Amino acid sequence: MQKKFGVILLLASLVLLNTVPAFAETVTTPTPTTQPTSTSDRGRFGSQKRLQEFKDRLDKRESELKDKIASREAQLKERLATFRDKKRAQTAENVSNRLNMINKNRVEQMTRNVNVFDDILTKVKARVAEAKAKGKDVSSIETTIAAADTAIANSRAAITTQAGKDYTLSATDETKIRDEAKAKRTLLETDLKATYATVKLAREAVRKSIQAAYKTLGKHDVDVTETPSVTGTITGTLTPTATGTTVPTNTSTPVPTATPTI
Repeated sequence: MQKKFGVILLLASLVLLNTVPAFAETVTTPTPTTQPTSTSDRGRFGSQKRLQEFKDRLDKRESELKDKIASREAQLKERLATFRDKKRAQTAENVSNRLNMINKNRVEQMTRNVNVFDDILTKVKARVAEAKAKGKDVSSIETTIAAADTAIANSRAAITTQAGKDYTLSATDETKIRDEAKAKRTLLETDLKATYATVKLAREAVRKSIQAAYKTLGKHDVDVTETPSVTGTITGTLTPTATGTTVPTNTSTPVPTATPTI
């Protein structure tokens, strides 16, 4: 009987050993908080918040544009169906679709660039805030940071506006479809160059912030290994193939420069 009781006691002890730590862990685990607890945390929190707000605005604009383009593409198909030259009609539809696709791809590319700039600037802000808390005069750096924040905000506003633009052809006159395609291409080129210019301004503003931080705090105290850069340039072309499908000759560049043959 004593042996049986001893076995039961041993088993009960093992159960307690397994359950007590789990209970203690559950009780002592801190409740997650959305409030930043340090200077670097506050910087990341602010950057993530800006990024999410930017993403929400882009998503809303792209959703609105998607419905608009779908409606205009349906109208385009109806008008192209009346064209006598069916090959020209097909090429016109391909060009129209391609112009909107180029815009979408370049908006995404510029968005990625600006998000990287914001992330780099957030790291600079964290180092500057730490130095300021230790009594270091960082007013000159804060001026460049404020300018970079403004440049990034302006670029994001420009990108959001560009994301909502539609380059679908209207095709109201078969004899003028080539001229319309050329005009739309030129408009896309102009718009993308203007938006791209704001991205380059943001990059330059962040670069100046890094340089100011290096000058005041010393390079060893500013742990920013990334160099802000812009991927892609504004020198692309749009050339129709023999089958009537249009393809960019350089997928890393945002703007068509050749006149589509329609």
